[in-house]
Amino acid sequence: MGRLKASKEFFALELARLSSRRRYTFSVLLVAVGLLCILSLSQVEAATITEWTIPTANSHPFGIFASGGLIYFPESLGASKIGRLEPATGVFTEWTIPTANSDPRYVFIDGGLVYFTERAGSKIGRLDPATGVFTEWTKTGSGPYGIVVSGGLVYFTEFGEKIGRLDPASGVFTEWTIPTSGAGPVGIVVFGGLVYFAEESMDKIGRLDPATGVFTEWTIPTAGAGPFSIGVDSGGLLYFTEQSGEKICRLNTVSGVFTEWTIPTAGPEPLGLFVSNGLVYFTETTGNKVGRLDPASGVFIEWAIPTLNSSPYDISVDGGLVYFTELDGNKIGRLGGIGTGTTIFTNLVVGSASTAGQVSTASGTNLLTVTTTSVTVSTTSSTQSTASSTTSVGDVFLAQLPPPIPEYPLGLVLLLLALPFSYALVRHRTLRNQKRPVD
Repeated sequence: MGRLKASKEFFALELARLSSRRRYTFSVLLVAVGLLCILSLSQVEAATITEWTIPTANSHPFGIFASGGLIYFPESLGASKIGRLEPATGVFTEWTIPTANSDPRYVFIDGGLVYFTERAGSKIGRLDPATGVFTEWTKTGSGPYGIVVSGGLVYFTEFGEKIGRLDPASGVFTEWTIPTSGAGPVGIVVFGGLVYFAEESMDKIGRLDPATGVFTEWTIPTAGAGPFSIGVDSGGLLYFTEQSGEKICRLNTVSGVFTEWTIPTAGPEPLGLFVSNGLVYFTETTGNKVGRLDPASGVFIEWAIPTLNSSPYDISVDGGLVYFTELDGNKIGRLGGIGTGTTIFTNLVVGSASTAGQVSTASGTNLLTVTTTSVTVSTTSSTQSTASSTTSVGDVFLAQLPPPIPEYPLGLVLLLLALPFSYALVRHRTLRNQKRPVD
């Protein structure tokens, strides 16, 4: 008790040494700094979502490719078209594909030309937007889905169990049969001359070396993951969506290590994916959101799309702006003004696992066919229309998983430090006023 009393007397003496004005000013400043810190931590820069309605009703836009300020996308239902949006003016241009009801799914821009898959038509198509000329190459029974162009060659997934390649210069098709039966390849990407693809049906990531015909396959740790879209960063790390696993996953093909992050929104059905500047953007088709993962920190940010039940499908980034298709909303959306946001909580890595790649060489039945097909060339007229756009400020949703160790905002800490000092100051002034003689 004696020590406690002495401490109180010492504290009162120290306070008395300061002038009343200095004590008051210091207390106010400390409280103000604390409040400002808390306010700054609670603020999140808003992002703007702009939507343009596609002129053709119920067009069902699947894939999307943004390049040079122009947005290209296929219209799979109805007449089957290739669409283009110029966001700066809101002008849509649509070209009708010569093959009716061909069900175009994905597009890829290379050298100003638009390449696309025609799933129902079993064709690879090409559009020259400058002239309106279409060129189509038929590969009977292929049902092409995902598409990528590298080195002037067109690689695509065949929805059964093959990887196909078209040389547009010669019209030659080459097909390799994936070792895993019924693989169901969908998304595809090329990096370093190697072709990577997602095997949706068999929960694997595959790689093909076209020069040797060698396949390598890695089994994803999450059973029933349903890998769909796939992308690659500048260092060769693969990222892909787990449609059924509700995760974003990364594969290091050198070590065979998978890393998975669970998306905060329950039942999101992630489909589209695009990697840009080390960040992973993706669509949540059922969750009706666009999400972003920072793999370095494990932080997710999600933006709700203004149009309800729009079913965002594919996604592309151009000039720092994020574009996406709205399958059921029949719109093209854009996410801009993306704030970095601030969050105390981060979504933690669910786990990592190492899977030894299964290697097999495509020979005999795997290198199935090399064929030359006849080419059909036709010119179609285009239709143009200007669409009104709607703009709204999207909400930012942060992963709300409790951190393993409690984290406290700096402002709260400063406030807690300021309270005892403020109380002592008020108490000291009260006692001093009580001792003053009454006039």
